[in-house]
Formats: sequence, C-alpha cells, structure tokens
Amino acid sequence: MAAYVVSRRIRALLNTPAWGFGTATRSLVGQELGANREGEADAFGRDNIRFSVVVYAIMASLAFVF
Repeated sequence: MAAYVVSRRIRALLNTPAWGFGTATRSLVGQELGANREGEADAFGRDNIRFSVVVYAIMASLAFVF
C-alpha cells in the first residue's frame, strides 16, 4: 500500500508541469487565434509540445535514477 501511495505522489509531481504548460499554451494559442494568426498559434502549439517532451524526458530520467 505504501509503494502505491508513493508512486501516485511521484506521478502527481511529474504531472505538475503539464498544468502550467497547458494553461500557458491555451492562453497564447487563444490570443493568436483571436487575432486571426493561425500560423503563430500553430507555432506556439508545436513549441509547447517540444518543450514538454524535453521536460518530461528529464523528469523521467531523474525519477528513474532516484
């Protein structure tokens, strides 16, 4: 039971950046779409995906090591 609770807390901690990335991306993409700049909105979305993958890879590596 203790291992289950610890693993859930680690997973919750690893998901924390997703909340920030999601909020920032929704705001930026929404602003660009509202200004009829679909290319910029697409660029923000792609940049967010790239940045998220890098951050999650680093966090997963750290979690695996520890």
